[in-house]
Amino acid sequence: MTEAEKGTLVYIPANVRLTREKTNVISSYVVTEKPVHCLVVGSDDKKPVKKFNVIYKGTTWTVRAKDVYEVNKEKEDVSYIG
Repeated sequence: MTEAEKGTLVYIPANVRLTREKTNVISSYVVTEKPVHCLVVGSDDKKPVKKFNVIYKGTTWTVRAKDVYEVNKEKEDVSYIG
């Protein structure tokens, strides 16, 4: 995923590394054990690798854009067949 606005709901698969950085150095990381949905709260265009800031378990983490998928909006009435 290359673009996501603040407030976008995203899907992050299992086994994806989320990091926390201080002055461009990784201070901590976590690897998702199962697929999760997170909220985008910002992005980082300044670095060579596109990254998004997301809320995961109540804390802001950074994830590579290539590991994130946008959650599609569902159709208005999915039960309607016609």
